[in-house]
Amino acid sequence: MFRRYTTISGMLAGSLIAEIGGYTMPFVVGGIVKAYAIPEGWIGFIIAGQIACASLVSIGLAPYLLRLDRRKLAFAGALLVLLGYAGSALSHSADFLVMSRLIGGIGEGILYASIAAVAAETEDADRTFALIWVAVVALAVILFVTLPLLPDWAGPRGIFVALGVVVLALIPMLKNIPPRAGIVDAPTNHKTSSISTHAVTLGLVAALLAILANGYYYFIEGIAQSIGVTEVQAGYAMAISAACALAGPALAHRLGTRFGRTPPLALGYLITGVGAYAVTHAGDQTILTIAMCVSGTAYVFTLPYLLGLAAASGGAPLAAVARGGQGIGSASAPAISGLILLNGGTYQQIGALALGCAIFALLPLIYFGRTSALNSDRARDVK
Repeated sequence: MFRRYTTISGMLAGSLIAEIGGYTMPFVVGGIVKAYAIPEGWIGFIIAGQIACASLVSIGLAPYLLRLDRRKLAFAGALLVLLGYAGSALSHSADFLVMSRLIGGIGEGILYASIAAVAAETEDADRTFALIWVAVVALAVILFVTLPLLPDWAGPRGIFVALGVVVLALIPMLKNIPPRAGIVDAPTNHKTSSISTHAVTLGLVAALLAILANGYYYFIEGIAQSIGVTEVQAGYAMAISAACALAGPALAHRLGTRFGRTPPLALGYLITGVGAYAVTHAGDQTILTIAMCVSGTAYVFTLPYLLGLAAASGGAPLAAVARGGQGIGSASAPAISGLILLNGGTYQQIGALALGCAIFALLPLIYFGRTSALNSDRARDVK
């Protein structure tokens, strides 16, 4: 029992290091625009490059996760994330900032893969992933409340320093991550190191979820200002929505798989898409806040089931692919939104895209869920 709790603490630390940067990017977008005179639309490409690095690294490591030392991977990833924050805080040019964010993205990708691999091999992967997202959202709430308290002169550099301090505090806990596969007995039929068509399908489904959830997220300041909501009020809306989002993974942890995985996944996709659409069509702060709460809560409710489905279907390698697919969607989202804005589009079109992605994802999601269920039934018959 003690070993289980120490392992979970290591997974939580690694997940927090990998995820907090993405959750706090809306706080630095405005500062980066002012500090480097970069158009808002181009910030989407910088964020996309960072997340794309993370995603490609996670997917690239997937076939080797059954042989690699996950603990060493996690430490290496955390050090690169820390180096990325340090470079971002010290940068005085856009080029150096971009390079630093890409280095941080590589570190995040290494952490994505190593933590997904360990979580996929726990006894109840769905609940493990849910617990991870509870911790990630909880830290995001804390940062949403504390980061705006930094003095104005600190700017985005001050936020990067604050994030670096958080990473330094979490790094020692990575020693609790098991170095090798098999911290619990995983079904042998899951131990595959191949990236198949099955994996590509799941990667697509994961990417669509991230696109529909994150298309508006990195431009929330601009959306708020377009309806007369101040930056401070937008920060309050983000903090409230993050606090509400705690209910998502907590509910997933409570429910587990008693209703299967496909029904909560399909419902989660649709509610996330509807919420994102509502965010971009809000007319005042109240509607904006409610819509963000709905979309954000549904998103982090859906993620544990998506990663749990991957773990149940293909173990550690497929879980890393799903996490990488989610990252690709997260990278594509700000880039697509940036293109929409750079070409004279509106925030409302970003919301329409989100709703379309939710609907489009249903068919491959249902197909994947059915084939995975059939595979599980066959595995039980063999036993």
